[in-house]
Amino acid sequence: MNLIRIFISSVQTEFAQEREALRGYLRGDPLMRRFFDVFLFEDVPASDLRPDSLYLDEVEIALSVGTRAESTQAPVSYEIPKEVVREAIVNAVAHRDYTSNASVQVMLFSDRLEVLNPGRLPPALTLEQLRQAHPSVPNNRLLAQSLYLTQYIEEMGTGTLDMIRRCRDAGLPEPEFTDSSGFKTIIWRAKPLGLPESLPEDMQSKVIKLLATGPMPKSELSKKLGHKRISGQLNKVVQDLLDDQMIEYTLPEKPRSPRQKYQLTNKGRIKLSNLD
Repeated sequence: MNLIRIFISSVQTEFAQEREALRGYLRGDPLMRRFFDVFLFEDVPASDLRPDSLYLDEVEIALSVGTRAESTQAPVSYEIPKEVVREAIVNAVAHRDYTSNASVQVMLFSDRLEVLNPGRLPPALTLEQLRQAHPSVPNNRLLAQSLYLTQYIEEMGTGTLDMIRRCRDAGLPEPEFTDSSGFKTIIWRAKPLGLPESLPEDMQSKVIKLLATGPMPKSELSKKLGHKRISGQLNKVVQDLLDDQMIEYTLPEKPRSPRQKYQLTNKGRIKLSNLD
């Protein structure tokens, strides 16, 4: 199972201890660490990567790899064009309100990517104007000029138009821009094709439901799951459930007894009540 990566912003140094505590909790909790991994910029060794490129490399956005028909290198295309993500992050850094203690936030969801910055559009611009040719009105003129000279910004005043064009070319809906409680860019992801109406039930849930009828040995669990023999996956699931205190031995003093069975704990029964 692929771990879900959680990105914790490292912009505000005053929250360094809180970030470490959150990371320690997620990595230390036996249940949480089976599903989540924490990504901090502090964890990544120093390199010559730009911050926006580093984020794109660390955070998983679906990609596809083509063939080498036209080159010795296979072409790689991302679900969301990397240039669009990069432009949204750079714009947030360039136009944010630096008198605010809030951070730039990059949030990846199943259907969209959101980039939020504590800034507002200048009075001379409207949201509608961002979708057509418009003058560049930077909130931070010196910073915008520096980003332009270092090639983070290709041409002032064209970023949103470039994002719209690239999303359209990639077959994605046009990005959305909102200007309430901060400026937010919403980049929609492609809708997955061919998904079943419901996902297959995971083995942990199946084992918990089977044990709801009463204690069972591992051999009986395997049989009811439709397996010819006790699989390595079942062994792992049973051990994980024991570690998480969802199930327990019926003969705790003899864990290797051939008469050993497994039964639900109070914690396991609570989990059962939350299963469909």
